[in-house]
Amino acid sequence: MYTRRFIATSLVGIWLWSMSPLCAQSLPVPEVISPQNQQVYAWGRAEPGVRIEVRAAPSSPTIQHFVTANIFTTAGRLVERVSLHDDGSHTDAVAGDGVFTNIYTLREKGEFQIRVRLQQTDVASGISREKWSEPVVFSIEQVPYVDITSPNHHAKVASIANVSAALLVGSQQQLYRPADDEVRIRCWIEPEAKAIVPERPSDTFSARVEFPRPGKYRLFMAAQTLRNGQWIESEPDTVWVNVVRPPMWPFGIAILSSLIALLLPAKQLWLYRHILEIRTRDGRTETVEVRPNRLKDVVITVGGEGCDKRIPGMPNKLFTLTAKPGEKFLRVQVESETGVSETCSYPNTVVFSAGNLAVYYRECKPVGKMGFPNWSLNTVPKRVLFFLTIITLLYGVWRYWQFVQMIPSS
Repeated sequence: MYTRRFIATSLVGIWLWSMSPLCAQSLPVPEVISPQNQQVYAWGRAEPGVRIEVRAAPSSPTIQHFVTANIFTTAGRLVERVSLHDDGSHTDAVAGDGVFTNIYTLREKGEFQIRVRLQQTDVASGISREKWSEPVVFSIEQVPYVDITSPNHHAKVASIANVSAALLVGSQQQLYRPADDEVRIRCWIEPEAKAIVPERPSDTFSARVEFPRPGKYRLFMAAQTLRNGQWIESEPDTVWVNVVRPPMWPFGIAILSSLIALLLPAKQLWLYRHILEIRTRDGRTETVEVRPNRLKDVVITVGGEGCDKRIPGMPNKLFTLTAKPGEKFLRVQVESETGVSETCSYPNTVVFSAGNLAVYYRECKPVGKMGFPNWSLNTVPKRVLFFLTIITLLYGVWRYWQFVQMIPSS
């Protein structure tokens, strides 16, 4: 009786299996595309994200596929079970193409083994079957990484610049001194520029970058470390820089302002002739004429012995006349009896007395103009433009000096 029941149950199971779509569809062995066997991942600034990519089979409305990556240590300890997806998310490129992906971040170093389980399930009957992939071995190695110390983000640099950096290791950011030929530096720039890196970097090093033109550039620098015969690269450090030309606009403004100052006409000064009359005690009239001079003040002394204009009967100097170019008035300095000089400006006073003599200011007549060369700064606009030229020139020299400091020495 029990034999008949077992036979009947087996026949029903075989019939259900023959009616299931699973019977008509073979179950492929899942193929691990990534990571590759013996692949080494670099743990530099942060824990690496391991991209797990498996080629299995696409699901359908009647058949569902579930893929799980099982990560073990080499000692057999299960680290994590990671669900993979074929839905266009979780870093999956195309939904429904039979390639399942995900990214898992390992937070420990060492050698690991990954095996993938593919489960195929009939939606209608709920019957499932599974297959396992071949094991794939990969490892996580802690390696040094690059930390760019100079220039700073969005700094202004010249067309030739030095990029200073350090090799660090671990979350404590300790300096790492590599052994011979153990570490090499890779540097690239977007947009493209020329980078010269040291062949054997030390714990601190610098690279020389030559930019083809001004603009905004992004620098990348990464360390490649030799481990088990493989060069593995840590995540790059990056910095944005602005490449600038030497500032020439201050020199342009200085040249322009100086040219305008030279083209502006210089001040024209009128030249005046002054005539004075002196009435002596005996009724005679003596005339004193002061003629202008284009170069300097005209000074005439009037009085007795040793004066420019002698008045008969006068023993001492009576007064001094001073005429300045461009001034309409005449300056008179009268010698008083106490020996103290008194200064008066004329024609404010037309008549004055000197030594009991009457002096009359008879005439102040223009006799011409005195022109100055254009380079003379005898007008307010010229002086303002000259001041602007000096200020912009000094500013331009200062800015150019700052630019020169950005250029590294050969």
